[in-house]
Amino acid sequence: MESLDYLNKLSKFSLSDFNIMHLNINSVNNKCFEVQQILKHSNFDILFFSETRLNSNKPVKQLKNCNYKEILYYRPNNSNKTSNEIGGGLLLYIKNGIKIVKQKVSSNLFEYIFIQIDVKNQLINFIISYKAPNMNNNEYLEQLDNLIFSLDPNIPLFVVGDLNIDSLNDLESNYNEFLNSNSLINFITTPTRIKTKFYKDSKEFRTKCSNLDVILHNGDLIKETMTIDCPFSDHFFTTAKLHINSFKKEPKEIYGRNLSAKNINLIVDEIAKINFFCIAQIESVDQSWLAFKTKIQTIIDRYSPIQKITLKDNDLFPWFDDELLYIKHCRDTAYKSYVLDKLNGLKYGLFYYWKNQFTKQYESKMINYFKMKTMTDFKNSKKFWEFYSSHIKIKSDKSNKPNSPAELFFKDQKANSIEEISEMFNLFFTSIKSDSKIEYEDCELFCDNFFDKLISDGSIKPNKFKFEPTNEAEICELISSLSDSSGPGFDGIPTKILKLISPFISKFLCTIFNRAIAEGKIPNDFKVAVVTPLFKNKGTLDDINNYRGISVLSPLSKVFEKIIYKQIYNYFDINKLMNDNQHGFRNSRSCETALHTIISQMFKTLSQRLIALFIFIDFKKAFDTVDSRILIIKLRKYGFDPGAIKLIVNYFLNRQQKVKFESYTSSFANIKFGVPQGSVLGPLLFLIFINDIVSYLINFEVKLFADDTTLSLKGNNLTELLEKFNSSIMHLTKCRNFNRIDINWSKTKIMFISKKRNIILPSSILIDKTNVEVVDSFKLLGKNNQQPFARNN
Repeated sequence: MESLDYLNKLSKFSLSDFNIMHLNINSVNNKCFEVQQILKHSNFDILFFSETRLNSNKPVKQLKNCNYKEILYYRPNNSNKTSNEIGGGLLLYIKNGIKIVKQKVSSNLFEYIFIQIDVKNQLINFIISYKAPNMNNNEYLEQLDNLIFSLDPNIPLFVVGDLNIDSLNDLESNYNEFLNSNSLINFITTPTRIKTKFYKDSKEFRTKCSNLDVILHNGDLIKETMTIDCPFSDHFFTTAKLHINSFKKEPKEIYGRNLSAKNINLIVDEIAKINFFCIAQIESVDQSWLAFKTKIQTIIDRYSPIQKITLKDNDLFPWFDDELLYIKHCRDTAYKSYVLDKLNGLKYGLFYYWKNQFTKQYESKMINYFKMKTMTDFKNSKKFWEFYSSHIKIKSDKSNKPNSPAELFFKDQKANSIEEISEMFNLFFTSIKSDSKIEYEDCELFCDNFFDKLISDGSIKPNKFKFEPTNEAEICELISSLSDSSGPGFDGIPTKILKLISPFISKFLCTIFNRAIAEGKIPNDFKVAVVTPLFKNKGTLDDINNYRGISVLSPLSKVFEKIIYKQIYNYFDINKLMNDNQHGFRNSRSCETALHTIISQMFKTLSQRLIALFIFIDFKKAFDTVDSRILIIKLRKYGFDPGAIKLIVNYFLNRQQKVKFESYTSSFANIKFGVPQGSVLGPLLFLIFINDIVSYLINFEVKLFADDTTLSLKGNNLTELLEKFNSSIMHLTKCRNFNRIDINWSKTKIMFISKKRNIILPSSILIDKTNVEVVDSFKLLGKNNQQPFARNN
């Protein structure tokens, strides 16, 4: 087939040397099969695709390839658009084994991906970029020039992409000046797009050849270039051979266990023979747990040792047969013919016919393929989602996760290897603490006095709380509720194994857990976390402040924490100690209920014809800065007896963590502050820690969803409202200082709500020596809240 000739040409061109390729693919969404065919049949070291029209709401699993690492750029405003409105977007593939020294992905509408690679101790910079047709050429070139200026001029540079500047016809002086000032030469000298247009005035067709797609280079590393016609895009492939040795394709490798049904049965049968009674009699809780863990791990390692596993690419399009390939060939051929003569109705009709035929046949064959599958084809849910997650976006899909940082900065230090980055993350996460200068003794006195006042005036009515022992039935139930996908954590015992052996170990666990409760001593292994850095999808990848750490604890530590959690939660619920304005991590509460109460307040203000001020507080690293000593003071005031206090104190004592970043795990580090994010008990302890804030902020209406805090005040006029606000906000600054929690005032926003006209609103309000911005809209809990009516005059 002629339409497959491009694959032969790409394959032949990329046989040897170091090769790069670029294509404006004009939406990758319906061309994932074509992309996978290019990756399979060619041998390019780096592939660039522009105008992908991807957005973060769509699954990208069909674009994954085990021989390449992919780096994506989503145009920021794509996520809220329909598929027809989505534009821009970049996709870069780089062979496994090629060392990426630096990488940076644009976070704005200037579209680029930058990577610096190390090829046999030679550094090379690559920029892939796309300029939208409606973007001003001079503005774009200025931003591209600034990016290049930030790079080391002594390192060879390639700029690849669709710049939408025609170097064959639009001889703009600014473009040539840009090339000359950066010593760049466009090595693509032939047309990369051919378009035929009918002109009514002259009543004739004219074919325009343009050079929009470029491979710019400032050195002598290019040996050869070629443009190859593409049947599914109106742009040509642009390719280049470099004077560098090519890399072999290296599939991804991971370390894991072979937990086949046979191995699992052998493990369970062996564990069933262990006499756990003797282990439970060991005097120390820690030593007893260690003996238990060692026996279990020894058996698991015997039958299912940790080994290197090579990942293989699955066929993501198994329903493609010869008939569908033929229809695809007809569609692509008709498309190329139509592009060259767009006013020819017959050619358009032919393209439209084959396009519809392909769509119908594609969907029909895919449906029939899955219809033929039986339950034996899906032995577990993992296999099921391997098929379906490439076509639908599911909440747990990790294929859209952000690109990993190639370098990281923290306190003027730089890390650019996975080992250094992992250790830097660990240092950062364990060094987070509050900026408050208040001494602990003063914090203790403040909390004591305030809680005594709350108890004396009846605001809270604590009872006496102590932890009760658990039982085997509860432990078995909690183990069965664990997710199979939960990581094994520090102790390395897979959840799947735990579920199967729970009848044999529940009695031992019951003994250990009850001893821990009675003695106030938790096994140290339960306090070790493996932390994964999670990008917040804000700011740049190389800024360490844009990450939070998510803790993975061992499954059995989660079971123990669930036992403790249940008792604390029920105590607070029965005695109505949790403030009613808290909507986070509570039964029958959610972000929707929090939003409902806030929006109801806004509409009530409008109906009363008052003016209201809403301040959306951004607590800085709220979970990570919790001072456990202050939390203990509050728990005593809530009625926790000495035994319960001893257990919670021990929960925070000698906590440790290590960070896993890609294939490397850092050394251990001690945790001094914070409640573990990713733990079971952490969120509840945080709610208790900030529970009293509502009672302290007099005059304010306070609504919380965990640490997302919204304060509001109402008044008859702006002057009265601002006076009331300035006197009331001092309570917030005092409260945050004595509780040792920080507020990020630069991210905190203020919004006014009113039906009153001709109000001159301030652009900012001074709080705690910082001007807090007044805004017209604010995104709260994922929803954008617009400011009704109150506008500057």
